[in-house]
This record gives sequence, C-alpha cells and structure tokens, in this order.
Amino acid sequence: MSDDNNHKLVKELATAVSTQAQVANRMWLALMTVALFAVLPHVPTKSGNLSLPFSLGEVNAMWFHRVVFAILVVLAVAFASAHAQQIRSQTLAQGSFSASLSRVGGHIHPREFFDMLRAATALHGFDG
Repeated sequence: MSDDNNHKLVKELATAVSTQAQVANRMWLALMTVALFAVLPHVPTKSGNLSLPFSLGEVNAMWFHRVVFAILVVLAVAFASAHAQQIRSQTLAQGSFSASLSRVGGHIHPREFFDMLRAATALHGFDG
C-alpha cells in the first residue's frame, strides 16, 4: 500500500472509531441521566401522585415507575449495542495496524498517527 493510501486508511479508521465512541458516550450519558432522575426522591402530593421536577406536573406513581423502568431498559440495550459496536470498531482498527502498513512519512507508526487523529471523548480510557 502506498503512503497516501495508508494515511487515508488511518484517518478513516480514526474517524470511524471516534464516531462510535461518541455514540456510546451519548448513550451512557442518557442512561445515567434517566437513572438519576428515576432514583431522586419524589415527594407524593396530597392526591398520591408524584410531582415531577421543573413544574412538569404530576403523574401516578405506579405509571411513573413503569415508564421510567421501560425507558431504562431501552437505554441500557441501546448503550450495550453502541458500546459493543465501539469495541468492535476499535478491534478492527487495531487489527489493521499490522506490519503491512508502512510508517507514515517514513518515521511515524500508523498506530501513533491513529491516536493523534482520534477525537477525545469523556470515556476514551474505557474503550480499549
């Protein structure tokens, strides 16, 4: 492979892995936000309903917990899927940095170049 093709491949892999990491991080933040909202203490009103924050009104406690649980399940599955895809893309990128890829510019290893191109994310250290 030519240096230009190597350079292009490394850039594309860095962009793809960064995108997958950002999606997984967004799912994680959504999951944690809903979980926090679910476990915060809710003071029942005189009618027995739960008062929602930000003056959103009142809801039946039983329905609130059922709906929040369903949302948490959906977000947990979405996060697991996004995280698995992120790990999969990271593994694919790692596997492509074999001896067949030549050094970029003659002296930069493709893995080092990949790390420089990759977008930083909040949970970057957890993805491998």
